[in-house]
Amino acid sequence: MIKEYNVGDVVMVQDCSERPYDLAKITKRYSIHPGSPKTSYEGVLINYGYSTAEFHVSQIIHDHDEFQAHEAVAKMTRASILDEAKQIVSQDRNLDYGSPEKNCADIAILWSTYLGVEIKPHDVGAMMILLKISRIKTSPSKEDHWIDVAGYAAVGGEAYVTD
Repeated sequence: MIKEYNVGDVVMVQDCSERPYDLAKITKRYSIHPGSPKTSYEGVLINYGYSTAEFHVSQIIHDHDEFQAHEAVAKMTRASILDEAKQIVSQDRNLDYGSPEKNCADIAILWSTYLGVEIKPHDVGAMMILLKISRIKTSPSKEDHWIDVAGYAAVGGEAYVTD
């Protein structure tokens, strides 16, 4: 179960300022699309004292107590990688980009036209995994790469069944 946060909670967030991670105190909690599973938040960046743009659960790394206890981002586990990938491909990205099936089909059409060869939707998942492997080669400690590989594997596997 993905953790939900409330107004007043202090969380460690990424991609909300020029720094990779910042502490933010949540000031507003809402759903962009009523009835959808995606909860979004607004908050105040503690180190800067100004309001953040909207952020969502996938940008929250730890709540403040967890961060203080570990004094760094905790080491990822197999389960946490898969949990995060599931959140991204099942909820967050769907709201941002539409269904993975449609998105992979659209990308396959564009790539096929550009390359002059037939690309299937499941090939899109495989090619994106290869892109992430290239990135892992240069920055293996970046957890995002590992999460994305798991997500692309799930999307590509599902696309193969529907090709």
